[in-house]
Amino acid sequence: MKKSLRKKHLLKRSEVPLPSVLKKSEVIGKRLLELPEFSKASKIMLYSSKDSEVDTASIIRSCIQSEKEVYLPRTDIKSRKMEAVLISEFPEDVEIASFGLLEPKKDLNATENLREIDLVIVPGVAFDERGNRLGYGFGFYDRFLTEVRAPKIGLSFESHVLDLVPQESHDVRVDKIVTELRIIECSNFS
Repeated sequence: MKKSLRKKHLLKRSEVPLPSVLKKSEVIGKRLLELPEFSKASKIMLYSSKDSEVDTASIIRSCIQSEKEVYLPRTDIKSRKMEAVLISEFPEDVEIASFGLLEPKKDLNATENLREIDLVIVPGVAFDERGNRLGYGFGFYDRFLTEVRAPKIGLSFESHVLDLVPQESHDVRVDKIVTELRIIECSNFS
């Protein structure tokens, strides 16, 4: 079920024109920057967006300019693990890596203590109001998020907030979802 739902929403998202993706992403970025969790956080884990995902480039730059520590994920396909790597410049500190994603360069060291991270911004194909997330099917984020104690915020276009995302025992929920239309407090829907 997850596989067909993922395929449907990736196709749906790919059909959205780039100007619309960028316009909605700008609104989502502004909403995110205004959240109290964001204001309080000094060490933020973000992701470098790809294709028709909510664009995060301006969020990453804004964080660096405001002197927040920015961590991006770097994946290891063999071990099926993801690590958080501190970057200081974007896009200078990243390179094309697994799955065609921009990831921190290999010479940058990963953080040893994930509990230092104050906030994690999480990608997803789709979400539901309870905070369930439909990822890309590789499990990198679910494994990673079990190690993190920080608030988890998903970024999504409103059209990809569903009534129900199937959940499995290993799935990790997000605490909030930011869309171009609203901020969803997932604990209100548990």
